[in-house]
Amino acid sequence: MLLQKDTISLHSVSKKYGDFEAVRDVSFNVRAGTITGLIGPNGAGKTTIIRMIGTLLKPDKGDILVDGINNISSPNETRRKIGLLPENPGFYKKLSVYENIQFFHLFMRSLTLKNRY
Repeated sequence: MLLQKDTISLHSVSKKYGDFEAVRDVSFNVRAGTITGLIGPNGAGKTTIIRMIGTLLKPDKGDILVDGINNISSPNETRRKIGLLPENPGFYKKLSVYENIQFFHLFMRSLTLKNRY
């Protein structure tokens, strides 16, 4: 039997928005080959956690590893390992698929790494 390794690990992760503590000291592991869900009421921090795993937000405290890569110190390498599909994609309906991809590609290229993360 093959041992499954952790593909996502959060260790004591916290995130604040001003004085509001959205995520406090969250730790969990997701094993390779498993289906995992984040369940909780509105405002519980689920979206914030997903955004931190996806490198869209930087945690104030703690570490996040994706396939053994620290997503704070190596966000670009982390992004190569994961994909995020938001509940409400921000595509422009009047643009074709190709035009949407081209637009967001040019937009992301125009940002510096510091501004992106």
